[in-house]
Amino acid sequence: MIKLFTETPRLLQEKHIVKFSDEFRKGDTADFAGKYYRISNTQQVSFDRHWIIPSGVNPPAGGVANDYKDIVLSNAASGKENLYPDVENEIYEVLVGFGEGFLAYPQIPGSRYFYKLGYSDMLPDPTNTTKRYIGPWKASDSPYYNPCLRLSFIYKLTPLKMRLYVDSADEYEKVIIRFLINRCNIERITPTPEEVSKARLVRYYSELGKGIE
Repeated sequence: MIKLFTETPRLLQEKHIVKFSDEFRKGDTADFAGKYYRISNTQQVSFDRHWIIPSGVNPPAGGVANDYKDIVLSNAASGKENLYPDVENEIYEVLVGFGEGFLAYPQIPGSRYFYKLGYSDMLPDPTNTTKRYIGPWKASDSPYYNPCLRLSFIYKLTPLKMRLYVDSADEYEKVIIRFLINRCNIERITPTPEEVSKARLVRYYSELGKGIE
């Protein structure tokens, strides 16, 4: 579902094979669990989003310190960005590039962070000058023009949220995110041994961080 590379990854193309891990059996994605699919067609769509957010480092007069904005990437009713497929025979492979001046914390709704360290208190915390740098994505990780962050979305997958925090001395910051959506039609297959060996494994979110369920 989420992978951060050191350089821009290649997109899925026609005839590529993907396998969904067995963990997709949880929730509304059970039909995908352990199954193999072939990409039959692709379409690439670039989509920029931007917001003006007060700074948490140096808030404007009368503003609230540690201001942030939560965006929900799915088609869910609350805060929706509509970046999930709305049908079962598609997978959206999304490359994400960030502008400067802010931190993006990935969350599963309910404020559960993906990234944390072993000690129980070592969680991302935008209000803390040290812990705000635990696990956020930023422009140096996945630049706007050379995105290195890849997200994979399917129909009815648990909504992914990003908490956007302005890490700038300016009172306000224009937060810019570029999404490159590779919209892929998929068809279920019984794979050959060669296709099994070449398939890209798509992991469920609970496999990506200790204690995430």
